[in-house]
Formats: sequence, structure tokens, C-alpha cells
Amino acid sequence: MSSPSAPHNGARSVRCSGCSGSVALLLLALAGSGCPRGDPSTTTPQEASAASVMPESARSPEPLAEAVPGLPASVRSDCWLTPMPDLGYPENPCALEADLDGDGKTDRVHLVAETSAPNRRGFVVLFGSGEVAVAGAGRAIGHGGDNLAWMNAWKVSQRRRGTRGSCLLVEQTEAASADICWDGQSLRWHQAGD
Repeated sequence: MSSPSAPHNGARSVRCSGCSGSVALLLLALAGSGCPRGDPSTTTPQEASAASVMPESARSPEPLAEAVPGLPASVRSDCWLTPMPDLGYPENPCALEADLDGDGKTDRVHLVAETSAPNRRGFVVLFGSGEVAVAGAGRAIGHGGDNLAWMNAWKVSQRRRGTRGSCLLVEQTEAASADICWDGQSLRWHQAGD
């Protein structure tokens, strides 16, 4: 499977406690992230107006890695996905919540990258039980390999037969997709389409 480069290589992650998917806040975060959308020449009047009334702390958020306790030292927070809510994907693509292991506790999943070169991308699952699992970011998983930078969308999917809880649908839209599920011991790749 090919691994196209990520759309925003230098994007910073954003912490959003209690947000309900505010697009304005996301646009403000992108404006300060170095993404093309944040280029002053492409900033819309609405974004500029919203930025002028936002406190400095909202325009210059702390890196998400500081807000995510439990990340392994080998990875850092790195949100490279673009929101696609009109296509049924989460408004905040940086983190997902689901019960992946079926224990009734909420598990948090965050996009990450390795802390050192070659900075391969993936995600970390912080289980409600305290267990941690990493997919990609230097750790191979199924046909996805050890760098999930090819992925441009993800969301929580339904439980598959033989799994304990919900799964994660990872995909390169209109190309390939897979469910990644917890089997009680590790994350497992289930090819869905290509």
C-alpha cells in the first residue's frame, strides 16, 4: 500500500476541553498552525473577526501532548487529519472516544507521531483500564504498516464478530479501509476494502 504524504506536515495539535466540535475554534487553531488555511492571504473575514475577539490562550493553545497524560515517551501528539463532518467523520479528527475493549469504560484514542526521525504517524489507545496500545508510529499493524500517514480519515465503527468492543475504521477515502479492533491482547487489522 502506498503512503502519500500527510496534508499538514507541520500542523500543531489543539486541546479542546468540553468542545462540541466548534468549527470556528478549529479554524482559529489551524490559523495558528502553519497550515495553508491559516495563511493571512487566505484567511476569511469571518476567521479574522473571530480571531480578534478570542483571548490569546485560544489562539495559541498549548501542545496537545501536554494535555494527554499517559502517552508513551516514544510518541507525541500530532493531528494531521482534516475535519470532514459532511462525510460522516468526526469534527475533531485529532482524538476519538469509544469502548474498544468492551469493559464499559471510555477509551481515548489520539493521533500521534514518533518523537524522533523518521516521525512515522499512527495513533495511541489510552484504555480506561490504564493499558496503552500504539498502532503505526513505528509499530506495524496489518497492511497499514508502521506509518499510518496514508490515512486521511478515521472514526469509531461497530463491533466486529470476535472482538470485545467497538473498532476504529481507518481509511484513505475512496481507496482503502480497515477496521482496527482490540482482541483482548492486542490491536488487530481487519481489511475492509481497497
